[in-house]
Amino acid sequence: MKERDSLSKKALAVGLVIGLIIGLGMGYGVAPKGADTTELEQQISDLEGQVNTLQGQTNEKDNQIINLQSQILELHSQIEELSKVEFGKVTKNVIEVRAEGEILHYLNQSFWSEDDFSEILKAKYRFKFEEIKSFNNSLRKYGQVMVNPKVEFDEENKSTTLICDIKGAMYSTNSYDFHWLLANLPFDLYAFKQSEKELIYQGEINSTPTTIKLIFPYTLAHCHEHVWPST
Repeated sequence: MKERDSLSKKALAVGLVIGLIIGLGMGYGVAPKGADTTELEQQISDLEGQVNTLQGQTNEKDNQIINLQSQILELHSQIEELSKVEFGKVTKNVIEVRAEGEILHYLNQSFWSEDDFSEILKAKYRFKFEEIKSFNNSLRKYGQVMVNPKVEFDEENKSTTLICDIKGAMYSTNSYDFHWLLANLPFDLYAFKQSEKELIYQGEINSTPTTIKLIFPYTLAHCHEHVWPST
């Protein structure tokens, strides 16, 4: 937008200068016979020089815009190419959700084969983008909000970890709705083992060994998808 405003101003300036030249030329044409026109001719020459300068600047801006547009198209093509990257199959997932006031602190650690993890590191920024985008889209479907997302890479354990806070799951004081977590799973909270302050699932999801741990700051009670204080 700034570039367009600048070009519009320069075009207006060129128009004004040309108008002045025409005006001076007309003045020169009606000057009395024998009058000294040196000063008018010098003014015309100066204005023509300004026109040439402004036109040169306008052409330079046009070239800059063309170059920027070319760069944008090139970046779009790179994004499309990167989108084709396959990151392999997760070998194990560990999910932890810790409740604290209105916030659920979420962590999903995914483990990979050595070859797959090596490919992930080559496309680290693309992987981060896809992980955050995918989970955020999933949360938004159920009215949840992702806050402060990040992805960490553990080269020793060949794992990636998506970390974020989730807002919108608390439906009453210290009571939470886990539909966002369970909606696409073939089980509900009754598949979790319950201790005083935790619910833990251990099994397979889509043939991938998975552990899900839900942690609360109180003695809990629950139904199919909701957790609340027992007292």
